[in-house]
Amino acid sequence: MKLNDITGAVVDEAIGIHRDLGGDLFESVYEMLLAAALEQRGLRVDRQRPINFSYKNIHTKQILTYMRLANLHVGLILNCGAETMSKGIKRFVRDLPP
Repeated sequence: MKLNDITGAVVDEAIGIHRDLGGDLFESVYEMLLAAALEQRGLRVDRQRPINFSYKNIHTKQILTYMRLANLHVGLILNCGAETMSKGIKRFVRDLPP
């Protein structure tokens, strides 16, 4: 499965969950539901993968640092507290392979 297919699946499921449940639940609930939905699509999901680093700044810098430390090419920030899920999604790409 290609990276765009994977992030597309994440976005589709996140929007569906947010549409059904709204934005008032704890982050852990969205995480659990999203992981289950992605696993039903046949994707392997690693939740709360530990990364050792310390940083006190905004989410954009944090996700870019996570991506660099974990050698990941694509990352998503999903803000379930946004008015709509589509407004709460930010996609980041770093050193995308050919």
